[in-house]
Amino acid sequence: MRKALCFGAGNIGRGFIAQVCQESDIRLTFVDVNETLLALISEKHEYTIHLLDEERTNIVISNVDAIHSQDMEKLSQAVQEVDFIFTAVGPNVLKHVGATLAKIYEDNPHLSHNVIACENMVGGSSKLKEHVSDSLSVLPKNVQFLDAAVDRIVPMSQEAGSLDVKVEPSFEWIVETEKPLGLKDVIEVNDLEPYIKRKLLMVNGAHAFTAYLGLIYGHEMIDEAINNPEIEKSVRGLLSEHRVFLQHIFNLNENDLLKMEDKVIKRFKNKLLQDDCVRVGRTPIRKLAKHERLSMGIDTLISLNQTPHFAYLACAAATLYNHDDEGMKLSHMSEEELKKFLLGLELDEKSVNEIIKTRKTIKKVY
Repeated sequence: MRKALCFGAGNIGRGFIAQVCQESDIRLTFVDVNETLLALISEKHEYTIHLLDEERTNIVISNVDAIHSQDMEKLSQAVQEVDFIFTAVGPNVLKHVGATLAKIYEDNPHLSHNVIACENMVGGSSKLKEHVSDSLSVLPKNVQFLDAAVDRIVPMSQEAGSLDVKVEPSFEWIVETEKPLGLKDVIEVNDLEPYIKRKLLMVNGAHAFTAYLGLIYGHEMIDEAINNPEIEKSVRGLLSEHRVFLQHIFNLNENDLLKMEDKVIKRFKNKLLQDDCVRVGRTPIRKLAKHERLSMGIDTLISLNQTPHFAYLACAAATLYNHDDEGMKLSHMSEEELKKFLLGLELDEKSVNEIIKTRKTIKKVY
């Protein structure tokens, strides 16, 4: 049986990566720092994924194990035995995973496996490779870092003392690779960029925008927010702008993108997900950056003589999110401070002025 490690024993690791591994006949070990989760996994070795569909389908995940990320002896031995290393830790934690892997690779240059970062970011595996290289001059030649796009909504629904996780029934996992990986239902492509940007814009961008508008309108849950006609209209407006960008840059099929738009809205309206706006809106600064989900298409639309009205609205709404440290920092900025900050994110001055003007309008109305 093939083996894999997953850095990150949270909801994505347990509710997404573990299912694919089990269905691909791969034995999975989680790596984490959360001692409560590690103890539960080491004690039970199994849990249940609850699909949030009408049938309330359950999938039992079994034969999983756990290692503390600071137990370098056990972790080093495990890395030497695996076929895959996955991450589901969040972009900001990749540097720590990279430093850990660098220590192991330094003593084991002969290793051979695939590393796939399953993060909501463009080029996650490439970024992880950079972090490894920061501490290691020569990478093992048979370790391949494969960029991927992953898409599954996994709401924060864990109950105390339980490993069970609730997930939406549908998912998409696309990996850029030249060789077959043998991962069930994972799509393999030669060029990932169009797919990862399609997912980042059409799913993650729309999801975040729904959350920010939902909070502004006083909604707690994503399904409540998207069922507000005004919010759905605005989210569809952003999706329309993103569709123009994707067609222009990657020549993606318009009908396929329209179908995806309807599917995305339908997913957000799934009441069973119980996905809350505060969770979805986290880390607004990262989501505002020039090549990220809210602002990526702005320059292209301007070059096509179109006004990215809804992208401006999405960015403005993000600056009013105040439910985490990044949000508090943004929402308390003066107009001049915010302008300087947004310019520092590489947004052009005209767009920054439009975002700030839109922000002032939102604050007046709500």
